[in-house]
Amino acid sequence: MKKILSIILLFTCVVFTASAQVKAGDIVTGQIWDDLEPLPMANVLEVDKSNRIVSHCVTDYNGNFSLKIVSPKNIIRVSYIGCVTKDLQINKRTLDASSLQVTLRLRRLLSRQYVNHRLLVFRFLYERFQVQPRLSI
Repeated sequence: MKKILSIILLFTCVVFTASAQVKAGDIVTGQIWDDLEPLPMANVLEVDKSNRIVSHCVTDYNGNFSLKIVSPKNIIRVSYIGCVTKDLQINKRTLDASSLQVTLRLRRLLSRQYVNHRLLVFRFLYERFQVQPRLSI
């Protein structure tokens, strides 16, 4: 009886441990921000140990993204022009959050390039879609 009970307990532990791990095909969603507002067109990459891009996506106008994980051993790299690149480990805590919030810091050396880029994006959005974006630089 003790042997059967211990086998059932062992099987239960194995099943719960396997279900708690991050696996390929899981989806990470979130939003990318700078200090003030969401970042449109930011790059969200899944990068392997050799720095090769495995999968990628780009944030929408509100900074939202959704990325399907290829391998849980990889890292998520978030980048934007004029901001410091940020690397995140893929783990269960990353996936358990209902929405991952990532804030990127501005690079001091590229602040003028950042301003010029943001103005070009705003001009494009206005001319193309008649969208009046908030201008906060």
